[in-house]
Amino acid sequence: LYLYGVIFVEMVTALMLDHMTLRKFHPFRNTLFPVFILYSIVDLKVVPMEQISLYILVCTSGISSLLMKKTKTVIEEICNALGIWVFDIVTPHPNSEKKSK
Repeated sequence: LYLYGVIFVEMVTALMLDHMTLRKFHPFRNTLFPVFILYSIVDLKVVPMEQISLYILVCTSGISSLLMKKTKTVIEEICNALGIWVFDIVTPHPNSEKKSK
């Protein structure tokens, strides 16, 4: 459930970002490959269930890390572009001081 939740959040975040930047959204993403592999592993019954649980844990951790890094980068880029802090618009941003000089 966590794996599908993380993939859903990543796709929705990408959809919103693509909409805001007027880019085309591509629904088939690299983060969907673990689901396709998981489906084929379970369907063919190639490995025991303990290894499938470990596979799901590793995929969920990896995609979660990717999502956190992506979110942090997007927030930093938006703050730098607008010259503001995320939760404190009153305090001057270092990049906004450089631009005004």
